[in-house]
Amino acid sequence: HDFAATTTLSTPLHVVDTNGANDTLGSGITTVPVIGIADLKVTSVVASGPAQANSGAPFNVAVTPALHNNGPFGPVNADATVTLSLPTDCSTPDANPRVLDNVSLPVSTAVPLPVVWSVTCTDKSSHSFSGSATVTVDQLHVDDQNLANNTGNSAPVVVPVFVQADGKITSAIVVSPPTFIASSTNVPITVRTVIHNNGPFGPATFNLSRSIAPIPG
Repeated sequence: HDFAATTTLSTPLHVVDTNGANDTLGSGITTVPVIGIADLKVTSVVASGPAQANSGAPFNVAVTPALHNNGPFGPVNADATVTLSLPTDCSTPDANPRVLDNVSLPVSTAVPLPVVWSVTCTDKSSHSFSGSATVTVDQLHVDDQNLANNTGNSAPVVVPVFVQADGKITSAIVVSPPTFIASSTNVPITVRTVIHNNGPFGPATFNLSRSIAPIPG
């Protein structure tokens, strides 16, 4: 806003001003910004992902911050920066952090902003993901004087990542079976089993159990 002041001199009773031309003087123009005060904050950040995922296959992980304007001025245009924290064996082709421009924040209304990344991980294990968000004013002549509440962090979300391996038994034979077994006698029986992993993951460890039972007849 621009302001200008004018000063005028007047004479008291029974006094004559002999030069009235110099009784008024105007100031120069002064520009004073008028600021709206708004307290923006991140009220919560939630990270979410699938119940499980496969190694080498993309899956979605989301980070959803909730932004709020405590006022008193509003609505306010704001920018939000949302970041996904990834395990070292995971990657995303999407921009990270993600900047959301010109988000309108009315007074006393929570505004959720879900952001989704496509993620691919290579290792098998439980993978932990978390997110963070920061909000800043993006509007001329609006001031956020409390920056302590402009950032928030999520709790981690854990996604188990599995590898794919197809284990199969290719053969199982009894090696050198005895010609007879006497009644009530323990006799060792050898069974040779050949197992195979069709992949794609390998080497893989499988549990093998064996049992033997007589065939009636």
